[in-house]
Amino acid sequence: MTVLWVWVRGIVLLLLVILGVELLMPRSAFRQYLRLVAGMILVLVVLEPVLGWLGGEVPSLGSPPGGLTPGWFPSVPAGPGGAGNLRREVQAAVDRQVRAAFRERVAAAVREVLLGSGSVSEAWVEVVLGGDGFEITGVRARVRARAGGTLSPTERERLRGAVAAYLGISPDRVTVGEG
Repeated sequence: MTVLWVWVRGIVLLLLVILGVELLMPRSAFRQYLRLVAGMILVLVVLEPVLGWLGGEVPSLGSPPGGLTPGWFPSVPAGPGGAGNLRREVQAAVDRQVRAAFRERVAAAVREVLLGSGSVSEAWVEVVLGGDGFEITGVRARVRARAGGTLSPTERERLRGAVAAYLGISPDRVTVGEG
């Protein structure tokens, strides 16, 4: 029963690794190749003991010839640079991607607010997040007025207030300039 448990545990761990790698990959054409290779590896892992019991030869994935032994699935050492460090690195990478996506979505929303004002033809927006969280500490926007004109100070102040009200932050955190 131990061999069966180790085999199932190895398959589950492999599936988790495949899922983690797939989540970290950007959405692109490479994803289908990753799935193909991962599927082939998974088939080999599933068939390895079956072919070993039937006497067939299969490329070994770390187990000795003839079947499974406890600990056959490659593991990450628990010391410095081991599983704990790997987990922190993966979590940090995911956090960076989530923060970047959040920043981009907020910038796109602010851009829509500015363009929807009627007085702006183009807008470039930068969102500054504070600390380790998702607190918006600043929004810097550069706009181009419609018809090649310039924005009056009161119009810039109105845009600044609209952005601040949309985001629910203080107008002191928003700057709107032309350029």
